[in-house]
Amino acid sequence: MFSTFALDNIDHNPRSTTCRSSFHGTSISMVQFPDSTEEEQGETVIMNPAMMGKNNVCNLPVSYTNVQQQISLPNDNISVPALPTTKTVKLDTPPSKLKETIPTANGWLEHSHQLLSKDALDAEDWILWAAYNAVKFGQVAAITPSMMFPVFREPAHSPMMIYHGMNVIIAVSNFLNPGQTPIMTVDKPLFTLAKKIQWKFPDTHGENKFVVMLGAMHTEKMVLEMLGDWLEGSGWTTALTNSGIASCGVAESFIGVSHLTRTRYYHQVTALALYTLFLRALIMMNIWLLQLKLTSCL
Repeated sequence: MFSTFALDNIDHNPRSTTCRSSFHGTSISMVQFPDSTEEEQGETVIMNPAMMGKNNVCNLPVSYTNVQQQISLPNDNISVPALPTTKTVKLDTPPSKLKETIPTANGWLEHSHQLLSKDALDAEDWILWAAYNAVKFGQVAAITPSMMFPVFREPAHSPMMIYHGMNVIIAVSNFLNPGQTPIMTVDKPLFTLAKKIQWKFPDTHGENKFVVMLGAMHTEKMVLEMLGDWLEGSGWTTALTNSGIASCGVAESFIGVSHLTRTRYYHQVTALALYTLFLRALIMMNIWLLQLKLTSCL
């Protein structure tokens, strides 16, 4: 099954007065994506029945537990590989994925606008973006098996741990799916370290041999931060404050995306409000054109 991996820090920092220690380590998780077109496989037993109920387990291999202690990454003069090809993107031809997304967004806007015209919502009326898409594309996805590997004591924000984690992911990916390019998702600080490692070891961890990508949450946050940069100084936060749906401080926090879920929600509210104003303006323009036509006829 197609597999992806996630590497992140895992912390345990209790604040109890009787606690004497804390833990700041690294965790690696794996998620597998079964093909929904294939027949369902039998139940897979992950635990070894011979070891269940025992108080001791087998020792982990040295190749997994031993983290290389020295690896230097240059801070300056990094040789970034050039892109293999450069393509000119035409603004009038959006990518195929964007073409598929625009009708979905317009469908939600039209659906929500119709619900707003009702005096009261029924039990089956869903106006939120997530609820609308869940009802519209409500298909049960295949169960994705996931598991977390034994944790490391080394902190994640170190070049040694990132390099070792990438080696572990390469080994596991090659064992499960020979030929599949390893894929690792990380957050923004770890993404920086992983890219530097790829540029320093292009023969074993290069961009054509290993895929490093931001997690879905961090990708969405970067997009909202870009929207915040565009909207800063445009009067958007003032409009939210004057409407009474957000205080001044809360509205300003949307520019820097202090709270991801809340920022996403108010962008959706803004899109729906602009769509409603657009329809009203379109109706007024049609009325004006009709009056102008009648006047010319008279």
